[in-house]
Amino acid sequence: AAPPANALRGLVHERLRRALGLWKQAKEDERKLRLRCFRDQLCRLAQLRFQDVLAKGPSTWEEFLRKSSGYRLVADWVDRKAAEQLQKQQGALAGARQLGVLTYADR
Repeated sequence: AAPPANALRGLVHERLRRALGLWKQAKEDERKLRLRCFRDQLCRLAQLRFQDVLAKGPSTWEEFLRKSSGYRLVADWVDRKAAEQLQKQQGALAGARQLGVLTYADR
């Protein structure tokens, strides 16, 4: 797949910034790296997920996201993916607490 358009990357970045709690236990450098990697992963997945929509209508991500329906469709999808990731993190944190493998800073 081609690199994601700036419009798509910008939308995903903005939605992830609003998703409070992602990798909040990590140090700042690690959290930024993980968010950047997650953003890039979601951009690749969005390109695959919405390729049929783009093939039938607007020819670019910019055009697609300029429409409120396109923007909302992708924004809702990104929000769901961020919520799923947060749920995974919380589950992993709870499991680690049960096993007693957390440091004081992780609690």
